[in-house]
Amino acid sequence: MKELSTAEIRPYYDPDNFQSEYPYVFKHNYGVINQELGKPISMTLPTTIKHNNQKPYNMSRNNLGISAVPVNKTRTAKIQEDMFDYNSVKELLTSVLKNFIKKYLRNLISQPFEVARLLLQVGVFPKHDVSNKEHKVVTTDFQSSDDEDIEYLIPADTSQSSFESSNNLQGSISVKPKSRSHRRFSSIETAPPTIEVVSVDEECSKYKLNPFSLNTLDVISSLFTQDGVKGMFRALNTTFIYNTLFATIEAWISGFISPLLSIPDPYFVDVIHSSDPSKALVLILAASVVTAVILQPIELINVRFMVTPTNKPETNRSFRSQISQYSPRDFLCPWSLLLPTINHSLASNGLKRYIPYLLFTQFNMDIYNSPVMYPLITLVTNSIELFIRLPVETLLRRAQLNYLLNNPNCNKTLRLQHNELSVPFGGYYGYFSTLYYVYTGSKPSFDKVSVTELNNINRGLESIFRGWKVGLLHVLSNWRFQMLNNYTNVSEEQF
Repeated sequence: MKELSTAEIRPYYDPDNFQSEYPYVFKHNYGVINQELGKPISMTLPTTIKHNNQKPYNMSRNNLGISAVPVNKTRTAKIQEDMFDYNSVKELLTSVLKNFIKKYLRNLISQPFEVARLLLQVGVFPKHDVSNKEHKVVTTDFQSSDDEDIEYLIPADTSQSSFESSNNLQGSISVKPKSRSHRRFSSIETAPPTIEVVSVDEECSKYKLNPFSLNTLDVISSLFTQDGVKGMFRALNTTFIYNTLFATIEAWISGFISPLLSIPDPYFVDVIHSSDPSKALVLILAASVVTAVILQPIELINVRFMVTPTNKPETNRSFRSQISQYSPRDFLCPWSLLLPTINHSLASNGLKRYIPYLLFTQFNMDIYNSPVMYPLITLVTNSIELFIRLPVETLLRRAQLNYLLNNPNCNKTLRLQHNELSVPFGGYYGYFSTLYYVYTGSKPSFDKVSVTELNNINRGLESIFRGWKVGLLHVLSNWRFQMLNNYTNVSEEQF
């Protein structure tokens, strides 16, 4: 059978003149043509015009007015221009700078609360009593070489036994003679000199925090009184470095493993929207745990800077100096911190990741088909996650500080002494028993109990959940912010 041509089927059709009365017509092999200019409409776009003005073109034209390829423009040069486009690089650098500033400001605002919470989790706080600073004058008979009357100034809470042994007298002794008009002369005895006895070492006690209460704002105020503004923002730069490295390594691990599992990257795609939610959930939790274990040596430096005062001259507070003194073994997570680190990572991410997955897989519930119930369940879940995370975080912080104080394998530049701390250490007695001693505010029978421990007010149920008020406020503010964003997204999708 003979195949008919287009001209035979439609003899009235002329490709050059068909629909010529329209301003824009389609021509085969050329695309949509602007009839007025005689060139494709792509040549009239602003980017094309700017490109034509900057690059020399061969101006020889065909009957449609289409320009030829630029002169001296090779394929390699075009690829290089596309890869190193100035506008793309500028947009990338601008985006990175904005994210840098936003994350740093976020750390700047939250750092005083983070420092206060850590000190409350690891420290012992005696009852604040102003009367301990009062003194009383004790008069005894003393023969002076120049017959001057002198007073002994002694703390009111000092017992008589402390005067019997010179080892119990701590601090400085000052002698203040009276004026000549008040002298009392006697052939045998005169008034005693004034000696001020300090019950604690002043050089160490001036670096100890003494807040009026265990309220977070009172602790921040005490930090400001002790160290000034710098004390409120201890370890700010180290915290920012840690958070940046954590997000980077976690995203890298997740992005590297996800193609091997044939799933989208769960770091950027929600678990419930993944092609295999179960694999995505396991991957994002594993990436978080591995990242926390890898960065544990850096977190130890961060904890060290938080618990030590900033105005002590002999304290090394340089992150670069600390990390440069690390040996290859020091970059590994200590065995004693492995279990607390893993549990803290799972407590921080497990519940908030698992509950949306459970709601979607079992009840087919997400923000789009349950716009009211889903946010409420998310709020309750985040609140429960907060009260699960805080006790586990207390155990991790105490284990970290115990490693810095008592572990012989700790790097010598990282080691701490008890007199270097801003607060007395509350102790760490094993992962499963420490919470009991935190609750009771006591120590095991084999450990020496100091006078400070006997007056410790950092005890009870609230001592296990230090920072819950600020944490709950953070949960509520984040939930409200997400509600506003979700409402906007749902409205746009419905439209």
